[in-house]
Amino acid sequence: ASIFKDHEIIQCSMDLLYVLDHQTITKQILSSASARQELWQGWLRILTPMQNMNPHQRRLGLHVEYTNPAWANALTLHTDLMSSTWLVLEALRELGDRTATQALACSTCETFQKWAIQAFAVERRLLQTGFRLGQTYKVS
Repeated sequence: ASIFKDHEIIQCSMDLLYVLDHQTITKQILSSASARQELWQGWLRILTPMQNMNPHQRRLGLHVEYTNPAWANALTLHTDLMSSTWLVLEALRELGDRTATQALACSTCETFQKWAIQAFAVERRLLQTGFRLGQTYKVS
């Protein structure tokens, strides 16, 4: 996608990582229930469509094997977002707010369960039409 070619989303994720790397700021954000919920919901809006984004594919059988460089951007984004996630979870642990941590975990589980159900339904419809999935994964 062009957003990856221009590195816009990766720059945003790096900026967020730099902000959250300051524990005082992270704790301040997370101490507000509404800010915490808004941050996490935004997180889930980014992570959900990223599932199976830019799968790593190689062309074999050529004189020189070719690997598409686009997967590196997806890996960079994933790494930045996971680093930020750990900073958020560590700050919640230090705040000692188990209820907030549990609420975020439940929200994440519900969001990804909905995604898995939708992905499974799309796969099933495609397979029923005779379409052959290019990926070797299944959502079940």
